[in-house]
Amino acid sequence: MSMKSKQQLGLLVMTALFLSACGSQVAVPPTSDQSAQPAVAVRSAPPAADTALDPSTMPKALSLSVGESLQVPVTISGQVPAAGLLSWQSSDPRIVAVTASGLLSAYQPGAVQVRIVQKDHPERNYVLEVTVQAPPIVMPKPPAQPITPAPVAPPTPTPPAPAPTPTPTPAPTPPAPAPAPTPVAPPAPAPTPPAPAPTPTPIAPPPVPAPIPTPAPAPTPTSGFTSEVLRLVNVARAAGGSCGGVAYPPAAALSWNTLLAGAAQAHAADMATKNYFDHTSPDGRTFDQRITAAGYQWRSVAENIAAGQQTPADVMASWLSSPGHCKNIFNPILKELGVGYFEGGSYKQYWVQDFGTPR
Repeated sequence: MSMKSKQQLGLLVMTALFLSACGSQVAVPPTSDQSAQPAVAVRSAPPAADTALDPSTMPKALSLSVGESLQVPVTISGQVPAAGLLSWQSSDPRIVAVTASGLLSAYQPGAVQVRIVQKDHPERNYVLEVTVQAPPIVMPKPPAQPITPAPVAPPTPTPPAPAPTPTPTPAPTPPAPAPAPTPVAPPAPAPTPPAPAPTPTPIAPPPVPAPIPTPAPAPTPTSGFTSEVLRLVNVARAAGGSCGGVAYPPAAALSWNTLLAGAAQAHAADMATKNYFDHTSPDGRTFDQRITAAGYQWRSVAENIAAGQQTPADVMASWLSSPGHCKNIFNPILKELGVGYFEGGSYKQYWVQDFGTPR
C-alpha cells in the first residue's frame, strides 16, 4: 500500500470514530402507514325489512253489479302501501276497469281477474276473482186487484098476506031518548093572570177558535256521516250532473225517512259483521224486501252500496263516478232517502243508500 493510500484510510477511520462519539440522529419521515389518520366509525345500515302483500286482509273474490265502484283494501307488511308501489291489471277492462290506486268500476256483466303486482318484487302478486252481475231492476208493485164480491142469491119473495074477509056489522040499536037538561048558571070568568115579564135570552159568547196544531218537524238523521251524505246528495241534485255521458237536470231535494234509514243501517251492519258485499243478504233477501220489511210502503225504491271509503265526500265521489249509482242519485222519481254507515269487516267502512217514493 502506498503512503497516500494509507493516509486516506486513516482519515476515514477517524471520521467514523468521530461520528460514533457524537451520536447519530437521523430524522426518518414517517411512512404513509405511520401517519395519523382521523378515526371514523363506519356502521353498515341494517338490511331493509322484507315486504310482502298481506293476502289475509284482501278478499278472495268480489261480486259487483253493473255501475258499482269499489276500493280494494291492500296492505304490505301491515301498512298501507305508498302510491305507485303496486301495479293493478284487469284481464278485461271492458267488464271491470281498475285505477292505479285500486278503484274497481264494473261496466258490464261477466267475470275477470284483477292481478295486483308488487313492483319492487314482481314475483309477489295476488289474483282477485271479480264477478259482475246485471243491476237488479225493481218494477213498481202492481196495484191491488179489486175484490170481486161473491154472488148473493136474490131473496125469496114472501107471498102477500091474504086480504081479510069482512065481518058483517050488525045494525045499530037506536038510542033511548035523553031527559031534557036542567039549566045551570054560567060560572064567573076567572081573572086573567098578568103576563110574565120576558126573560132576556142570554147571548152566547163568540166561539173561541180551536188552536191550530203546529206541524211536527220533519225527522232528520242523527249520525254526522249519514246527515252529511244526505246534504251532499241534495247539493248534487240541485246542480244537476252527468252520469255515463247522460246529462241530468237539477232535481228536487230528497227528504230524510227513518224507515229507509233503518233498512240501510241494518244492511250496512250485516255486511260488516258477516264480511260480505252484495245487494242480496246471505239469507236471500233482496234490498226491496228488506225495505218492505222495515215498514216502508213504496211505489219505487233503489239502493246504492259502497265499502272502503273513509269519509262522506269520498263515498259520494265514488258513487257519482259510477253511472249506475249516479243515476239513482239524480233520479227525479225518487223522493226520500235513508243512509246507513257501519265500521268493521274486511273493508273497515260500509255505506248504504236506500231511496224510495212513498205510496
